[in-house]
Order: sequence, then structure tokens, then C-alpha cells
Amino acid sequence: MLIKVSEKPILSIDDGKMFGTLKGLILYENRLSFLYCRAEERYLYIPVEHAILNQDAVLLKKNYADTLLSTSSETAIYTQTGEKIGLLDSVELDDDFYVTAIKTQDTVIQKDSILSMGNIIVVDLKKDKVKPQLSAVTPQEKDQLGYINTELSLPQDAPAEDPSDSEEEEASSNHLTQEEPLEEVPEKPDEEACQEAAATEDAIESINTAFMVDDHISSDIDPRYHYLCGKKLLDGIEIAGTHYAIDTVIDAELIQFALDNNAIVKVIMNAED
Repeated sequence: MLIKVSEKPILSIDDGKMFGTLKGLILYENRLSFLYCRAEERYLYIPVEHAILNQDAVLLKKNYADTLLSTSSETAIYTQTGEKIGLLDSVELDDDFYVTAIKTQDTVIQKDSILSMGNIIVVDLKKDKVKPQLSAVTPQEKDQLGYINTELSLPQDAPAEDPSDSEEEEASSNHLTQEEPLEEVPEKPDEEACQEAAATEDAIESINTAFMVDDHISSDIDPRYHYLCGKKLLDGIEIAGTHYAIDTVIDAELIQFALDNNAIVKVIMNAED
């Protein structure tokens, strides 16, 4: 079989969709071992056993799904309810390089509890009840606690106040009050202060109104997902044929729509922290 060394499209044999572009051939001991491909913005090595080579194109024998755990960016781990467990620290593999567990700094999560892996990992801790350990108190925090618990007291060596001095000061003050009474000058209202007070009242009323509306809307959805309201999408998503662009503000209507279409995990995975 003669294969021309050139760029070729890589297609899925199941649906015929474009997967990527062939960028090179990897040889080991004079045997073709891997295909070097570009899929979207990533470069991948696909085992030659997974592909059918042709002069015009490369066909993948199955839907080739890959998950990239990047060393240059942190991968966050969340539960189904959106609670953040931590950041991926290491991956445990068996002898055949299958994932058996993942770890954060202080939590081990077994394979059976992993629901999905990608740039964000979603787990079900009901199957694997491993809770993070409480972090130890740092030396700086110990110093702060010691300062807070310190009793405040007046120095004992401070000289006592002479009562005669107080009597003289009081008499002098009374004398000045009797001889030169101060005239009360009526205060004029400050226009700027009045304007600021009015603006503050309007702002408070607007905020209270917004909270009342938001509470009314949020009360209609599952309380577990109230924390998502007001956050923005970090990437565009599509739910039941409806596209939501990046930076879309998540509201109660979007959350309820996702719940109705079993797509709430997609909203959680793409919501900002």
C-alpha cells in the first residue's frame, strides 16, 4: 500500500463528520505506529489500529473521544450540585493505564464516582464519601488568634489624676460660659448633602426592589441551583436546540430550561466560579 505523505482529512466512519486533519506519520522501528493529527485547536496521536488509511482521506473506525488533562491549566472538580471539591492534583492508573482514581491535595475519588472528565471533572460523592480534611492552622493565623485572645488592660504605673486640676478646669469653663454666652447660628441645609441623601435613598429602593424580584424568580427553581443566578457562562452552550453565547448571564429561566432538558450539568460545568 502506497500512502502519500500529505495532509488529509480525518473523517468518522460512523457519521462521516470531519474529525481533524492528518499532519504526520509516527514510525517506530520502521513500522507506522501513530497518526499525528490536528483536531480543532489540539494536536493528537491516534494509534494506527484505530484508523483506515486511504489515498484521499483517513477514516476512524469508531467515534474517537479524547480527554485532555492539561499540565498548563488547573482542572477543577465539582459535584453534581455544583459544589467545588478542589483542583486535580494527580491521576491513579492501573498496569494497563486505565484510570482507577483521581486525587486533590487532600481527597481521593474512586473511578466509580467519576461522572465525566474534561476541562472540568464532575463526580458523585454519594458513591464515594471521602471528605476533605480540615487544613491546619498556619503560624500567622496562630499569631492572629493569640492577639485576639489577649486581654486589654490599663498600665498600672500610670499616674493618678489630681482632682484639684479637674475642679479648676470646671470652674474656668463655667466662668467663660457665664460671661460670654455663645450665639447659636442656624445651620443652612447643604444642597449637595440633600442631593446625596436623595440619591442614596433611590439606590437603596432600587436594590431592595431588585432583590424582591430576584427572590421571587429564584423561588420558582430548585433551591440547590440558586447560587448559579447572576453568574456568566465561560463558554457557549446549546440546550435543546437553543444556543447560549459566552458571557450570557445565568438566570432562573435558563436554569429551569436546563433542568427540564437534563442539561443542568452542562450549565454548572461552564459557569464561572
